[in-house]
Amino acid sequence: MREQIQEKKTSQLLEQAYQRGLQENKRSSSVTLNEDNLNCALKTLSWLNSNRAVFKINYERLREIMKQMQELKETLEMLRCNLEVSSKIGENEVKKILNQMDTAV
Repeated sequence: MREQIQEKKTSQLLEQAYQRGLQENKRSSSVTLNEDNLNCALKTLSWLNSNRAVFKINYERLREIMKQMQELKETLEMLRCNLEVSSKIGENEVKKILNQMDTAV
């Protein structure tokens, strides 16, 4: 029921926009060209409206992908921090060994 109301509102808005566009175009010299463009836009918007379910599925999939990308970003950040810590530990160990070698010489 809610979707039907939304579709009706969308259709009304599209029709109003189309009519406003036609009125604006009547003032210009290229009425036919602009009317053709408006007809094409209206058909495209109608097609988008009728295929809303497909876009909703794609939107849900996109949200899922964005969530996975955020998780991947967090994992990479954690790995980068671990790598920094590991390299610092390794650097300190190398310094200790070099210091021991210097004192032994």
